[in-house]
Amino acid sequence: MKSAFLAFAATMILGFAASAETPYSRECRIAGGIHWDVSIQTEFDTPLCLFGSAAIGAADFAQYKWGNGLSYSLNTFESQTTPRDPSGVCDAFGAAYWTATDTNGTQWELCKFLDDSVIELKTLAGGVNDPANAKLVHALQ
Repeated sequence: MKSAFLAFAATMILGFAASAETPYSRECRIAGGIHWDVSIQTEFDTPLCLFGSAAIGAADFAQYKWGNGLSYSLNTFESQTTPRDPSGVCDAFGAAYWTATDTNGTQWELCKFLDDSVIELKTLAGGVNDPANAKLVHALQ
């Protein structure tokens, strides 16, 4: 009986730990975003925070909300007031272009900066005045 109880308790604890929300995903959710994992080449998971069609690195967003300043990706996004052609936008801002894949097989085009912060290519290209990025801009306020 005691061993059955211990097995049950261990299963419950492990199940809870596996489903526990990370601090980054929690911050994203509280701000009205959706946590979304993508894989970039050699990195297993890169968490994004989606606000409508806009996507930013979940860690970058959470760190900003926690008062730790702007990552390169957010700083560049906030300074981007005029829409640009998406082709070459990562390079224009000193970021590397990366493709990522989510669990649905959807391809994501990301700009990855020297501080490892990421932003979706079209989000960066559109900038703060793009209506498609309005939910992200609101979440950053």
